[in-house]
Amino acid sequence: MSIELFLLLVAIGLATGTLIGAVGVGGVLLVPALVLLGGLDVHDATPVATLSFLFTGIAGTVAYARRRRIHWPTTRWLLAFAIPGAVAGASTNVALSSTSVTVVIAVTLTAAAVRALRETSDTDPKASTLGLPTLAVIGSVVGFGSTLSGTGGPVLLIPVMLLGGAGVKLAVSSSQPIQVPIAIFGAASFLAYGSLDWQLALSLGTVQGLGTVVGARISDRLPVQMLLRLVTGALVASAVVFAVKVITG
Repeated sequence: MSIELFLLLVAIGLATGTLIGAVGVGGVLLVPALVLLGGLDVHDATPVATLSFLFTGIAGTVAYARRRRIHWPTTRWLLAFAIPGAVAGASTNVALSSTSVTVVIAVTLTAAAVRALRETSDTDPKASTLGLPTLAVIGSVVGFGSTLSGTGGPVLLIPVMLLGGAGVKLAVSSSQPIQVPIAIFGAASFLAYGSLDWQLALSLGTVQGLGTVVGARISDRLPVQMLLRLVTGALVASAVVFAVKVITG
């Protein structure tokens, strides 16, 4: 690997990691960036990105937990239901075509962006919690859809939680721990059916983890309305990425 490509990958990792830490959504941009800017094949980029989200999940969880920004009664249930969902998604990842999954995610992201635009206040994550049946559905759907589509978790969790009535702070904070089980089961699935560039994944994950810590500090200082605008922008950008994937195949 040339020094230029290495520095480019470091820059990509810092950028996506910072987005994940600040607004949750950001990891969805990693695979397109690795393919378009890093010159990787999509079949090589996807497993690398999936494993790298383990680092962003751990870093984001620690950073947000230290600031007491994670509402654990909500997040624990999401994790509990996301794990079997992730296993089911990994074992049935051929049940739906990739195009169908991509269309569903693009529509969900767009709807969530519209929902975020209508949000006016959310100062305390505890003020916008969800009931257990809703958490069961969200956790299962996000775990299943994330391993099925090869995304990191937040790209589905945040829009689904917003559509379910959660506030943006609760959605962003919950998106940090959800990455960990999804990354583990997703990477295991890729190892079972193909190959994984461990060196690149670990290097990229480390850089992204650092970016996530920086992003968490940025998020901690953002006014709610600014956070809403950034989350909305990230959702729109992600929806565009998925729409392009549908059009280009």
